[in-house]
Amino acid sequence: MVRMSTYSTDLRQRILRSGSRRTIADLFGMSLTFVDEILRQNRATGDIAPKPQQGGQKPRLDGAAQTAVQQLVEANPEAPLEELCMGIAGTTELRVSMPKMCRVLRHPGVSPQKKSLNASAREKPRVQ
Repeated sequence: MVRMSTYSTDLRQRILRSGSRRTIADLFGMSLTFVDEILRQNRATGDIAPKPQQGGQKPRLDGAAQTAVQQLVEANPEAPLEELCMGIAGTTELRVSMPKMCRVLRHPGVSPQKKSLNASAREKPRVQ
Protein backbone atom coordinates (compact mmCIF):
# COMPACT_ATOMS: atom_id res chain seq x y z
CA MET A 1 0.00 0.00 0.00
CA VAL A 2 1.34 3.40 -0.98
CA ARG A 3 0.90 6.19 1.51
CA MET A 4 0.50 9.66 0.15
CA SER A 5 2.35 12.38 2.01
CA THR A 6 0.34 15.30 3.32
CA TYR A 7 0.49 18.77 1.82
CA SER A 8 2.61 21.22 3.80
CA THR A 9 1.10 23.88 6.03
CA ASP A 10 2.73 26.54 3.82
CA LEU A 11 0.87 25.25 0.77
CA ARG A 12 -2.36 25.11 2.76
CA GLN A 13 -1.88 28.79 3.74
CA ARG A 14 -1.35 29.75 0.08
CA ILE A 15 -4.60 27.94 -0.77
CA LEU A 16 -6.47 30.13 1.73
CA ARG A 17 -5.00 33.33 0.25
CA SER A 18 -5.69 32.42 -3.39
CA GLY A 19 -8.78 33.09 -5.52
CA SER A 20 -11.66 30.81 -6.43
CA ARG A 21 -11.77 27.11 -5.62
CA ARG A 22 -11.39 26.03 -9.26
CA THR A 23 -8.46 28.43 -9.81
CA ILE A 24 -6.76 27.13 -6.66
CA ALA A 25 -7.17 23.50 -7.74
CA ASP A 26 -5.78 24.21 -11.21
CA LEU A 27 -2.97 26.44 -9.94
CA PHE A 28 -1.66 23.95 -7.38
CA GLY A 29 -2.52 20.77 -9.33
CA MET A 30 -4.83 19.26 -6.74
CA SER A 31 -8.41 18.08 -6.61
CA LEU A 32 -11.31 20.42 -6.03
CA THR A 33 -12.41 18.08 -3.21
CA PHE A 34 -9.12 18.65 -1.35
CA VAL A 35 -9.45 22.43 -1.70
CA ASP A 36 -13.01 22.20 -0.33
CA GLU A 37 -11.77 20.11 2.61
CA ILE A 38 -9.08 22.68 3.49
CA LEU A 39 -11.56 25.56 3.31
CA ARG A 40 -14.14 23.62 5.36
CA GLN A 41 -11.52 22.67 7.98
CA ASN A 42 -10.43 26.32 8.25
CA ARG A 43 -14.03 27.52 8.72
CA ALA A 44 -14.82 24.82 11.31
CA THR A 45 -11.67 24.85 13.43
CA GLY A 46 -9.58 27.82 12.32
CA ASP A 47 -6.71 25.36 11.82
CA ILE A 48 -5.36 24.08 8.52
CA ALA A 49 -2.72 21.67 9.83
CA PRO A 50 -2.84 18.12 8.43
CA LYS A 51 -4.89 15.66 10.45
CA PRO A 52 -3.00 12.70 11.98
CA GLN A 53 -3.03 9.36 10.19
CA GLN A 54 -5.86 7.11 11.34
CA GLY A 55 -3.94 3.83 11.51
CA GLY A 56 -5.35 1.62 8.78
CA GLN A 57 -6.89 -1.82 8.87
CA LYS A 58 -6.67 -3.93 12.03
CA PRO A 59 -4.77 -7.22 11.71
CA ARG A 60 -7.00 -10.30 11.39
CA LEU A 61 -4.59 -12.52 13.30
CA ASP A 62 -4.28 -11.37 16.90
CA GLY A 63 -1.60 -12.49 19.35
CA ALA A 64 -3.34 -15.80 20.11
CA ALA A 65 -3.60 -16.62 16.41
CA GLN A 66 0.07 -15.70 15.88
CA THR A 67 0.97 -18.07 18.72
CA ALA A 68 -1.17 -20.78 17.12
CA VAL A 69 0.70 -20.32 13.82
CA GLN A 70 4.03 -20.59 15.64
CA GLN A 71 2.90 -23.80 17.34
CA LEU A 72 1.74 -25.29 14.04
CA VAL A 73 5.08 -24.44 12.43
CA GLU A 74 7.02 -25.91 15.36
CA ALA A 75 4.92 -29.10 15.25
CA ASN A 76 5.41 -29.56 11.51
CA PRO A 77 8.12 -27.28 10.05
CA GLU A 78 7.68 -28.67 6.54
CA ALA A 79 3.92 -28.15 6.40
CA PRO A 80 2.72 -26.49 3.19
CA LEU A 81 0.86 -23.19 3.39
CA GLU A 82 -2.47 -24.83 2.66
CA GLU A 83 -2.06 -27.16 5.63
CA LEU A 84 -1.15 -24.24 7.91
CA CYS A 85 -4.23 -22.32 6.71
CA MET A 86 -6.46 -25.28 7.47
CA GLY A 87 -4.79 -25.73 10.88
CA ILE A 88 -5.46 -22.10 11.82
CA ALA A 89 -9.06 -22.40 10.62
CA GLY A 90 -9.51 -25.42 12.88
CA THR A 91 -7.78 -23.85 15.87
CA THR A 92 -8.99 -20.25 15.80
CA GLU A 93 -11.99 -20.42 13.44
CA LEU A 94 -10.36 -17.73 11.26
CA ARG A 95 -10.06 -18.30 7.55
CA VAL A 96 -6.63 -17.22 6.29
CA SER A 97 -5.60 -17.18 2.64
CA MET A 98 -2.32 -18.73 1.51
CA PRO A 99 -0.81 -15.31 0.56
CA LYS A 100 -1.72 -14.00 4.02
CA MET A 101 -0.18 -17.07 5.67
CA CYS A 102 2.98 -16.49 3.64
CA ARG A 103 3.15 -12.89 4.95
CA VAL A 104 2.53 -14.09 8.52
CA LEU A 105 5.44 -16.51 8.24
CA ARG A 106 7.75 -13.63 7.28
CA HIS A 107 7.15 -11.87 10.62
CA PRO A 108 9.84 -12.13 13.30
CA GLY A 109 9.30 -15.01 15.68
CA VAL A 110 7.55 -17.21 13.11
CA SER A 111 10.20 -18.94 11.08
CA PRO A 112 9.49 -22.19 9.27
CA GLN A 113 12.41 -24.54 8.83
CA LYS A 114 13.90 -24.92 5.39
CA LYS A 115 12.40 -27.94 3.68
CA SER A 116 14.70 -30.93 3.56
CA LEU A 117 15.71 -32.31 0.20
CA ASN A 118 14.49 -35.68 -0.92
CA ALA A 119 17.04 -38.42 -1.55
CA SER A 120 17.31 -37.87 -5.32
CA ALA A 121 17.98 -34.15 -4.88
CA ARG A 122 20.69 -34.76 -2.26
CA GLU A 123 22.64 -36.92 -4.72
CA LYS A 124 23.03 -34.15 -7.32
CA PRO A 125 26.57 -32.73 -7.54
CA ARG A 126 25.50 -29.06 -7.39
CA VAL A 127 23.70 -29.71 -4.05
CA GLN A 128 26.66 -31.46 -2.47
